[in-house]
Amino acid sequence: MARNLINAVTPTIDGTPYTFTAVSAVAGDGDAVVPGTVLLINNASASPVTITLVTGGTSDQSLAIADYTFTIPAGTSEAVGPIPGGPTWIQQGGLSDGRVHVDYSASTSITRAALIVR
Repeated sequence: MARNLINAVTPTIDGTPYTFTAVSAVAGDGDAVVPGTVLLINNASASPVTITLVTGGTSDQSLAIADYTFTIPAGTSEAVGPIPGGPTWIQQGGLSDGRVHVDYSASTSITRAALIVR
């Protein structure tokens, strides 16, 4: 699966509204986001969508660590995060090295953007 490298934007706190463009999720592809970012996910579809944060490692005893999933109801938007980091979540190797993988159960009418919140 090809991952979309999502770069986070940093809003300013000077009182000026920040404008950014949410990007549509791509069918079959997930995202690779920087740990610590907050994902803004809008589900404009008529069905709930399941979001999965994919673990990148195993326990000290080489046991698989379960992915973390949650659901965003139809017609709602949610802020998710900050996205966790650390060896459990960060992927190793390839273009998404050092990022966390995020998968979507559907992509129709799903948009998302990443913010760095300080």
